Amino acid sequence: MLNLNLDNLLFSKWFLDLKYKTKKTQAIKNLKEKFDNNKLDFLRVDEIVDTKKINDFVKEKKWDFENIVVLGIWGSALWTRAIMQALKWKYYNELSRKKRLDNPKLYILDNIDPFEIDNLLENIKLKETLFIVISKSGWTIETISLFNFFKNQILKKYNIFCPLQGKDAWKAERVLTHHFAIVAWENSNFKKDCQENWLKVFDIPESIGGRFSVFTSVWLLPLAFIWVDIDRILKSVKNYRKNIFSENSNENIALLTAMINYHSHMELWKNILVLFPYATNLFYFWEWYKQLLAESLGKWGLWLTPNTAVWVTDQHSQLQLYYDWPNDKILNFIEVENFWIYYKINSQISFKELIDIEKFATEKSITDYNKINYTLKLEKLDEENLSELILMYETQIAIMAEFFGVNAFDQPWVEIWKNIAKEKIKKEFGELNYLKNNNTKNITFIGWWNGQSWILNLFKEYINKIKETNPIKYNISSIVAMSDDWRTTWMLMKAFHEELWIHLPPPGDLRRILFTLSNSIYKDFFSIIFNKTFEENESIWNYSIIELFNLISKELFEENKLEDLKEYVEDFVNKKWKIYELLLEKLAGVLYYKLPLKTSLKGHKFWNILMASLYYNFDRNYEKMLEFMKNLLEVNSEVLPITIDKAWIKAILEDWKIIETQDNISNVAGYNSAIEKIDFLDKNNTPKITENIKKTIKNSDYIIIGPGDLYTSIIANFIVEWLTDEIEKSDAKIIYVLNANNKKWETTNYKVEDFVNKINNYLWKKKIDYLIWNSVIPELSTEQKQKFKNDISVKWWNYLILNEDIKENIIKNNKKIKIISWEYINAKDLYRYNENLIKDLLSILK
Repeated sequence: MLNLNLDNLLFSKWFLDLKYKTKKTQAIKNLKEKFDNNKLDFLRVDEIVDTKKINDFVKEKKWDFENIVVLGIWGSALWTRAIMQALKWKYYNELSRKKRLDNPKLYILDNIDPFEIDNLLENIKLKETLFIVISKSGWTIETISLFNFFKNQILKKYNIFCPLQGKDAWKAERVLTHHFAIVAWENSNFKKDCQENWLKVFDIPESIGGRFSVFTSVWLLPLAFIWVDIDRILKSVKNYRKNIFSENSNENIALLTAMINYHSHMELWKNILVLFPYATNLFYFWEWYKQLLAESLGKWGLWLTPNTAVWVTDQHSQLQLYYDWPNDKILNFIEVENFWIYYKINSQISFKELIDIEKFATEKSITDYNKINYTLKLEKLDEENLSELILMYETQIAIMAEFFGVNAFDQPWVEIWKNIAKEKIKKEFGELNYLKNNNTKNITFIGWWNGQSWILNLFKEYINKIKETNPIKYNISSIVAMSDDWRTTWMLMKAFHEELWIHLPPPGDLRRILFTLSNSIYKDFFSIIFNKTFEENESIWNYSIIELFNLISKELFEENKLEDLKEYVEDFVNKKWKIYELLLEKLAGVLYYKLPLKTSLKGHKFWNILMASLYYNFDRNYEKMLEFMKNLLEVNSEVLPITIDKAWIKAILEDWKIIETQDNISNVAGYNSAIEKIDFLDKNNTPKITENIKKTIKNSDYIIIGPGDLYTSIIANFIVEWLTDEIEKSDAKIIYVLNANNKKWETTNYKVEDFVNKINNYLWKKKIDYLIWNSVIPELSTEQKQKFKNDISVKWWNYLILNEDIKENIIKNNKKIKIISWEYINAKDLYRYNENLIKDLLSILK
């Protein structure tokens, strides 16, 4: 049980209650609302965490292993170390197995320091060790590096050197499932990948933030191996909730200490919170609290900085600093009333009594020097008391965040260095995959518009269908041509150029690919909203994003024009406002962005306006705009514009005529002479590929070109400077998915070898490795042929034929090429490929 001593506070409790009456009422109300909406689930872990699964696993494994090693960085390992030190002996691992009550030793590796790794290897036998890997998403660089290292060390011990081939594959699987257990986010790809490889996985609920996930499997699994009573811990959580939402500060210690800290910081300019445990066993506990406070409240200019000291030791090393100026510290003592162990120094005094005297002297001297301090008294160090202390501090931080007006559960700046490090590692060494590296394939698609979105959709859907039986993981990247100048896209690009003198890279085709790769369950609903075309004649400058959004919602929601959405969203009538609020929440940071364009809103799509507004307001940072859209639509794949430079094209015909712009080449101009080549309109400013394209090509295992219009969809990518050079340098295999048919004007009367030769010319020395083509020509009715001619993507109904003579000729001129063909289209689809194509494609992507 916790008690609070405020004798040395230097201001009264009733003063705090009076001064912050309104603030504390609102804070408690906000927390109660978050709790009811499942946003404070660290307070209900007793209802979420499955301790039976943990205890059963421990009973099964504890006799198999002499050592348990936790692989986790900082918080993930620190929490375990904190509880282990608080509830067990400091030298627990040095005890005999009997004195450890037949429990294994517990080691915690929370650093990639080679000395520490070597030290651990000197003290354990790998065949007697179970590794617990703790990583929420599988992208913590240090943890995954340790996972890879010890995975390989274990396999070597069992003389397994080719774990992905032949008879060693099943042996490797058995060894790894025996020696590794995983703690991961419940819906993460990391968890799914580990389960697919038969590893035992324990969940971290995604509703509980990292530093608040104390009483989840992160702590409970390793601690259960050393006989910490985890059921007793979770029972304490349930008991603690009784007073958590009380506004009575006599009952709610978390509320009272939050008010003390807030008042001291905001009104008395105390900027450092010093934590004084009068027990060595609590040292790592205070290290955990330091992280909790720093990451939760260290934002928006707040500088309440945590510091730690262990008394009585640090009386000799830090007290001088606290006596003297500056007087900028809040001092928080913690006292353990019952140490259980009673050692006497002599007949008059014990060590516990000496600690109490020294604590009294420290408190009195500090108080006499006008330093704010207060003491938390912990009855004893056991599961129940320690749980109450942890929950009190977690709740205190949540309340302080409400007082300060910050989000306690994010840490945006922590991610910056991680992203920089990941990019550098990826650039220099490739991906750090956590399981069977050779079973991950990096696939890059190059194309544009209809053909690329269609094949990506087929690929994604088929992979999801077979994911239970397919051991290979595919990392998809989509490189998109940027020569688009169609209709609404052209209108917006023209307005940017004429009014702002800014080049706007076309958003339209990126939008199509983003939607294709979206993992949002509401993507079809989003598509309807984002594809909305405005009818208003007022200028774009008159509307912010939220105002445009309200125009759409008024029409779609209030006027009940969404009946057709029922096929996309189950129980739509009940869910529509929830989806509406979800969209608003996802757009929260950009709702008031505007575009300073006088041109009329009429005819523009919401999607184009949104992307253009982001581009303009993100200081023309196209990558930042794309990242925002990927997060909005929950896209896990890379979607990359081939360039962000101006990339408008022209076609030079064999009769030397020139057709300008992609729209004219593809859809408008009627021309009889064949295309000789395409080039950029502005020859003096050749667009260049982005750095992200270089990284993607370098890491690709396979590059899939097409399907799509030969010149405007595919070669429009290859004429961008340096793309061919990067492909030439890569080890990727080239797969060309040939169109099923020609396109009027652009490839009228082309034969299969014409397509192959054109692509190979742009690939230079690299050449096509695999040609995939539909070999079964469906019979079309007159009505279907007419439909074919009217289709803007084709305007032609004849299919490409690959007879034996043509096939022989292609192979003769392209020695290494392999041709794969089958029935890839049905008559009703006219020219669009079906999943038979993907089945054959996967036979290559092994």
